[in-house]
Amino acid sequence: MKSWSRIAFAAAVIAATAGVTTASLAATSGGADTPAAYTARPASQPLKAPTQSGKAFQNLAATPQTKPELLYVPVTPCRIVDTRKASGPIAANGLRIVNVSGTIGFAPQGGVAGGCGIPANALSFTGTLGVIAPSGSGGLKSWPNGSPEVNAAAINYFHVAGAVSSGVTLTIRPSAGQNLVLRNLGPAVHIYLDVSGYFVPHIQGLIGADGSISTGTSRIVAGSHPGTGSYYITLDRPARECSPSAATYNLYHYISVGLSSSSTPNVISVYSWVLDPTTHKEVPSDYPFFLQVSC
Repeated sequence: MKSWSRIAFAAAVIAATAGVTTASLAATSGGADTPAAYTARPASQPLKAPTQSGKAFQNLAATPQTKPELLYVPVTPCRIVDTRKASGPIAANGLRIVNVSGTIGFAPQGGVAGGCGIPANALSFTGTLGVIAPSGSGGLKSWPNGSPEVNAAAINYFHVAGAVSSGVTLTIRPSAGQNLVLRNLGPAVHIYLDVSGYFVPHIQGLIGADGSISTGTSRIVAGSHPGTGSYYITLDRPARECSPSAATYNLYHYISVGLSSSSTPNVISVYSWVLDPTTHKEVPSDYPFFLQVSC
């Protein structure tokens, strides 16, 4: 009797679910940019296309973003300042403005002619700061040219026959020119400054549906929107050996990225699209996205 009861119950379940595709994945209406819930869908009910209002992205663009992290690029240790070779010692309580990035102005400050490969968009650098044979105690301050003078010293020194040196990470004004100020807080001294790496912003930003740059770093120079679902994003450097990636923050909107062409090495091409709910083919569609390029 128990076996016949189980069979009867199973038959009733099958009859109750007739006409329902149990494996179908239908998108329920949960509002713009809301992930779909996976539920059973009657076979006669067509699959609805998801809403594409972009509200979640608009909210993201309007929300104050945290300061982007910086990318560190090491370089072969290289000397940019040596006052023994040029320009002479820094006077007591004297200022010295020096070049860190770019390719000019290094020989007159005792550095390697042509510079050490620090780009103009660098925000800070690592290296070694040394004071040579100081006759007494003191310190050296350092701050970006054009910014207020800081209170703390980058290095403190004392009377010694040799040199006092320290590893440093110093902030500079992003430019190709005199971008670092040094102040001597002791007797006149000779100094040297070597660089071993630098920090630059990541290449990243929020791009609007019309191709405009909503937020991002200065390394994204421009954006354009030549056609539906098509975008060209111009960077501050060639992207041939870089890896671009993009996201729409929408489960139902897709995006592809790649280099534009060999004739425009600084341009990233972006294609935005959705799947047609009936034909399941790609359909170009305008939609905002977040772009990041790693080089």
